[in-house]
Amino acid sequence: MQISEATISNAYLRCSFDRWRELDIQTMAKDRDKFIQNELQIVEKEWSRMEGSQLHTCLEALVAITIKKTSFKCLLMRMQFPVNYPQEAVIIELSSKTLSDKLLDGLQKVCDEESKKYLNQPQVGNMINFVSRFLDENNLCVCSSEISEIKRNMLEECDEIKLRQKASQIIIKAHQENYFLHFKVSVPIDYPKTQVGVDFVEYNFPELLKINFLAQANEYARQCVQPPLRKKPNDPPFQAKPSLLPICKFLIVDCVKNYPLQKCPICCEYVLPKGPVKECTRDKQVERVYCGHLYHHSCLATYMKTPPFIGGKKCPACNQRIFHEKWKITPELAEARWAHKQARERELDESLKMLQKFTSLSMKPFLKKVPISSAINCCSYSVFKSLQRTPRKLLETNLANFYSRHLSYLSEEYFSSYSNAFFRRCFPKSSSGFRASRLFCNQIVNRCKIDHRIKSHPFTSDVGNSSVKKLNNVKLFHLKSRGLIQLAGTDTSSFLQGLITNDMEQFQTDNKRTMYAMILNVQGRILYDIFIYALPNQSSAFFLECDTSIINDVTKLLKRYKIRKKVYQIQKRNIT
Repeated sequence: MQISEATISNAYLRCSFDRWRELDIQTMAKDRDKFIQNELQIVEKEWSRMEGSQLHTCLEALVAITIKKTSFKCLLMRMQFPVNYPQEAVIIELSSKTLSDKLLDGLQKVCDEESKKYLNQPQVGNMINFVSRFLDENNLCVCSSEISEIKRNMLEECDEIKLRQKASQIIIKAHQENYFLHFKVSVPIDYPKTQVGVDFVEYNFPELLKINFLAQANEYARQCVQPPLRKKPNDPPFQAKPSLLPICKFLIVDCVKNYPLQKCPICCEYVLPKGPVKECTRDKQVERVYCGHLYHHSCLATYMKTPPFIGGKKCPACNQRIFHEKWKITPELAEARWAHKQARERELDESLKMLQKFTSLSMKPFLKKVPISSAINCCSYSVFKSLQRTPRKLLETNLANFYSRHLSYLSEEYFSSYSNAFFRRCFPKSSSGFRASRLFCNQIVNRCKIDHRIKSHPFTSDVGNSSVKKLNNVKLFHLKSRGLIQLAGTDTSSFLQGLITNDMEQFQTDNKRTMYAMILNVQGRILYDIFIYALPNQSSAFFLECDTSIINDVTKLLKRYKIRKKVYQIQKRNIT
């Protein structure tokens, strides 16, 4: 077999090329090893003592370093040199026990692209610098998984979210119907050991809900980083939890997305108006209970004052017990007050029947025709106006001693000054020989001798016009054995409201200075009759007038039920 010269020549050239290639690879391998050794020496010198980093391995086979900024912002970085290094990019692997896998995957892709910028250059030190700088500049990386959860499951197309990495802030603007909430969440450096801060930038919810939103959000954040005050024996040791997600879930899902669509469980109407308003009537004010449901003020007030009361009032929407700062009374006390109200209504019905029996006119026409300064049977107009709270015994006694056709008048001077100690009575002059020798007031018999004659004054339908002209023939008398108790304090009005039958709000809404009322016991029985006088220019100071024979009993009763109320008895004196 003959071999051509061309074949021999090609074989020789091929052998020469392979030999030259082997020599070149050996040279390059020596240069690569030398390049890597020089780079490892620099890395070991610079990063072994660097604060916030720990160099575990610095060998040609593997470089491993931990970069730690905080206890939560920490990762492990591993790097290996490829065969053609530094012409090829270094192989990087990132891992962390605290940062999310999604964040690490994204950061690793960024590192792969960044390492290609340093081909034929030392890459290990540059990549360590890049990752360290990334952790410093991106403060929100510690809550990246929570931010992704918020974007994916809580926000809609109409909502907005902005991230401020350097300021470590998250700006969220959530919408629902015509309502919105624009708030800012500040993430601290040592998150999640420290709770996030919440600030409201702009909103159009009612002020009451805004205060509740902010307070409840801060409370949720506190519970994530602070152990409970009452620890259970079998509970594991407390560990701080991330607080960003619970806060955003409460503000966005439970508040903004929920309340504009929520209906009152009592009237089944939308609690919030369709269009935001700055002020609304008291009945339509929004009240939020402990379980999170909203009510109209009037609906909740009526519901809390009606039975059943056993076990506390339950929310019709979720069947949980209702807790509210405006209705903090016990079920027993609520039931007792309801019984008092029923007793007053029964007294009113009986009083109306009694008046219709002795007078030819009904209650309403009489009140329209009687002048402001007049009264029936020695009872002032303000007392007569409060006949719905007047005991039956008082009405029967007065009506039994005076004919319905006799009309009496009470001077308005008695109600013009709180310090007037005289219980004044006045009658128009008459010639029928009628003589009043006993007047019944406050269920205590007070004798008042009258030395002049009065003539009959027939009661007619136009008494409102005829009686005013005869007010010039008036004489005043005072009752002895009366006493005054002065009360003052911020809780005086609410304290008295729980004891008497009349409404203390009349002093503020109707600008009244005098009020007749009765003190009841827990069973709803009448104990004492009193007059209440409001001191001018003092919204929390009152005088209580009663007979001297019961003034000590009334004082003891006030002390017994005061408990922790801010009510102070300034003085107690008798009037002679």
